[in-house]
Amino acid sequence: VFGKHINTDNNGGDEDNDEPHGESKSNGGQAQQPTDAPQTQGQAFVDDLIPISATFEGIKERAEALTTFLQVNAGCLNAGKTFHISLNTKGAQNIITVPTWSRTHKRYLPTDLTEVDEHTPFRYLGVWLTARLSFKKQHTNLTKGLQRMLTTITSSPLTPEMLVYVINTVIIPRMLFAIQVTHPKDALLDEWDQTIQKACRRHLETKVLLPITA
Repeated sequence: VFGKHINTDNNGGDEDNDEPHGESKSNGGQAQQPTDAPQTQGQAFVDDLIPISATFEGIKERAEALTTFLQVNAGCLNAGKTFHISLNTKGAQNIITVPTWSRTHKRYLPTDLTEVDEHTPFRYLGVWLTARLSFKKQHTNLTKGLQRMLTTITSSPLTPEMLVYVINTVIIPRMLFAIQVTHPKDALLDEWDQTIQKACRRHLETKVLLPITA
């Protein structure tokens, strides 16, 4: 369930007080927010979970709660696809260890999660990004992928109609789907457009006719 509020303590609050939501503040006589207001501590997807905390101890508690839940319900955490993302750690070595099921040993073994700093790209739901929401690696991979796709189709004995069909129904939709959340700049979109046009001209052996101004 996306955006489900999760409270792990008994009194409905947050013991480590590390969440910015639901704080009680006085502002010109305005009504204060209730201290027992729901606090967002994580976001759950169909098969993904993102625990959130403003402190390292808080995220450790969430990791321990998650692994306990998985063990009780015979679940298994894929440590290879799980990351610990740190913001503003200033070089601190923060290690989170979670028990993961070992098929070889037939029991849970402690595993250190991979720590990702704020500037290191990681892949989530098929998209490369950083904790600072930089999609540079994603755009680089898309540029290389576009060139590979164009090389594949232009090296095949396709008719002009077939070439245009593949570009319009496969390559362009695939690129558009991949940039839904990455927001590339117009300059990069123009570069991709020029790459497609040049590939078509080479394959079809056509020339570019430009108007001649007096």
